[in-house]
Amino acid sequence: DGGFLPAHAAFIGSVLSNGLTITAITKHVGGIVNPIVMGGTILASDKAGGGPVLAATADEWMADVLLSAYPKYSPSCVLAANFPRAAQAYYDDALEPLFNAAVPALAKLKAAAPGPLVGLALVAGDAALAAGLGVYAFGFKGAATLAVAVLAGVTAHRAARK
Repeated sequence: DGGFLPAHAAFIGSVLSNGLTITAITKHVGGIVNPIVMGGTILASDKAGGGPVLAATADEWMADVLLSAYPKYSPSCVLAANFPRAAQAYYDDALEPLFNAAVPALAKLKAAAPGPLVGLALVAGDAALAAGLGVYAFGFKGAATLAVAVLAGVTAHRAARK
């Protein structure tokens, strides 16, 4: 009806983004491929080949962030776009169980905290997710080797500037 709403707010007669009107509501749970995307939306359709509907990829507590300009600057989104298989495996194996357990508490904290603190926490969390993807994809030894190489490069660059 003109904007993004959580699925639980849908009712018979609501109009979807593709102009179709909801005539029935059923529950379906299925897998999602690469839910971390730059634009925060995907086209979703049913198995019967129904018309695609523009859908947000985030839970309602994070939709405001993922539908904003932030994902364009997000290390997690950049890495997911460049390494989609590794990002999806990381999400499936590590993040989904963590988020399923933590989201109720995180949603309450986000709603109660001041905006600047929420922004800082989101940026820090995003950096942690990106680092976690590196550790997941390369293994601990590979990520540690990469971190040492980056640190050596930064140190050499600083020394050359002096």
